[in-house]
Amino acid sequence: MIFAPFTSVDKHDKCVTFAACLLSQESVTDYSWTFSHFVKAMGRNPVVIVSDQCAAMKVAIRDTFVAVNDLVASKHRLCMWHIMDKFPMKLGNRLCKETDFMEKMKTYIWSSNIEIDEFETGWGAIIKEFKLEENKWLSDMYAIRSCWIPAYFRNEPMFGLMRTTSRSESENFFFSQFHKQGDTLCEFWLRFQSAMDRQRNETEEILASCYDMKIKRIIKEVEGVTHLEIRDVKVKDKLFKVSVSRNHAVCSCKKFVMCGIVCRHAFCGLKQIGVTKFLRTLVLNRWMKIAEGGTSSDSVSISNDYFKMHQTSLKLTEIWFDFRQAVNKAGVQYNKAIEY
Repeated sequence: MIFAPFTSVDKHDKCVTFAACLLSQESVTDYSWTFSHFVKAMGRNPVVIVSDQCAAMKVAIRDTFVAVNDLVASKHRLCMWHIMDKFPMKLGNRLCKETDFMEKMKTYIWSSNIEIDEFETGWGAIIKEFKLEENKWLSDMYAIRSCWIPAYFRNEPMFGLMRTTSRSESENFFFSQFHKQGDTLCEFWLRFQSAMDRQRNETEEILASCYDMKIKRIIKEVEGVTHLEIRDVKVKDKLFKVSVSRNHAVCSCKKFVMCGIVCRHAFCGLKQIGVTKFLRTLVLNRWMKIAEGGTSSDSVSISNDYFKMHQTSLKLTEIWFDFRQAVNKAGVQYNKAIEY
């Protein structure tokens, strides 16, 4: 049978397995059954689901993760790693391995720090340089660019997952160290439990290291907000604009918007103004123990002007937390929670 894990990330940007299933075959029927039971178990649709270009999975996702019974429909996007892996096969090894074509392409495809117009200009220039205007496969991939190019998702929560290399391939390798073909169901279950224990124990703390940051400019503090321009040595020729206060942090890389995870540039800015504790406004409910009853990114407003919103966002979060605490104390007697 086919082992199919549901993989996402935790607050440390590490892979975490939400669920897993065994399939007899990869058909629309099998995928639909799996997805419907996933929703039943989780109590909600995933915000976004990323898959390869499997036609059967595409149909099942479209028909299953829909807006019914107060659920929000999932957004389906394609794994860019799987698409990039096809370039040599579709375009030939000579072009992809003996020229600088792939390096130039990766500059615009992989980067989540460029805007849409930069991608469009870069893609067009490369296609023209290598005379690939008539290549059907590239034209097809360009036509669906909004489904897999990171530049199109910079303002959408959790779409930062697409920027990474294939998490599914990484998880397949991880589980292959525990399982092997021919395992009985009982053996599979015991080894799966061992794999889950290993995964939980290897989670690391967030490292607020600023060794790779160079502060190029600090603008004078205005109304409690300090603006900085920071150069990241790991991202060549890119200057990040960071605004920090004692209550919040915003960075032009938008990692917090896309992933709900604080970026190293924001950590550097916070360190610069002497903040030593992790800010509550930078912890989304999805990373907390109360997440099962709340929303994810919706609980903390995502806005272009964070500093006008952070007080309201924090207050709403605290109110929700107090409400959840009251419900937990009341148990199944919800009237008590309401009276509270």
